[in-house]
Amino acid sequence: SVSIAAAKALGVIEEGNVAVRLADFLQNNQIAPATNNLLRKAMVIDSNQEQDALLSQMVSTLPLKHQQEVVNQLSNHAISVKWVAQQIIEGGISPLTLRNQTAFSKMEIILDSKESASLKELLAESPAPNHSVQDKIDHFTEIFDSQKVDLNNGQLLFEQACALCHQLNRKGAIIGPQLDGIGSRGLERVIEDILAPNRNIDHAFQTYLITLKDGEVISAMPRREEGSVLVVATSSGQEESVKISDIQTKKQAFQSLMPDNFGELFNDQQFIDLVGFLLNSSIAE
Repeated sequence: SVSIAAAKALGVIEEGNVAVRLADFLQNNQIAPATNNLLRKAMVIDSNQEQDALLSQMVSTLPLKHQQEVVNQLSNHAISVKWVAQQIIEGGISPLTLRNQTAFSKMEIILDSKESASLKELLAESPAPNHSVQDKIDHFTEIFDSQKVDLNNGQLLFEQACALCHQLNRKGAIIGPQLDGIGSRGLERVIEDILAPNRNIDHAFQTYLITLKDGEVISAMPRREEGSVLVVATSSGQEESVKISDIQTKKQAFQSLMPDNFGELFNDQQFIDLVGFLLNSSIAE
């Protein structure tokens, strides 16, 4: 864009600035318009804090393959490496990007031992690559045609299958992330979020493995404490109560509450209708 080119030409931003280092990457890839808008705003803003917030929001909505390119692009400069590490630790960038050993090795040279250890722990707890899932993501990204979407059917599918945990335009539950504005993420990321929910997990919605003293293990998301009881949400979208005195251990599971086989509920046309409905959904007024 003109604003990006002008900022680069004037040399007003230092070499390690994340926005400048991402400019060429974003201009050379098919990225959702909302993502490019965030970058343009970040390029011309004066406040470092506001710029960082915009860039964090931008990378958090990218599909995994583009997040990987971001990490590759930023892995050879001290300023940008520190920023990438922070995004991964805070959940803005998927730790699966660290599977690129070349990029991670460059990062380890710059990071201190504590930062490197944190990233290694996140990588170790991350799910193994699933190439069949990526094939499905690529398949639906390729065949999606907005002209063939039945929005009414997509809304019905959302209400039947998604609203148990997600709220959109004030309809549904808030067990999982609220979905107003999800369409701004773009086609591939919306498909990825449905078919591969463990790739990009909001830290506020991570599950825990709760081991009870009788040996039972529960996979659930803690919601709140009510006196002597811990209220948790399960993958069915229901809340259950567990006596705190019955809990032996509680360990973060680094996975989403959303089942990773959720996409199997739909045939191809139903899936396209659901994705089309999500892409078409506006921010709630």
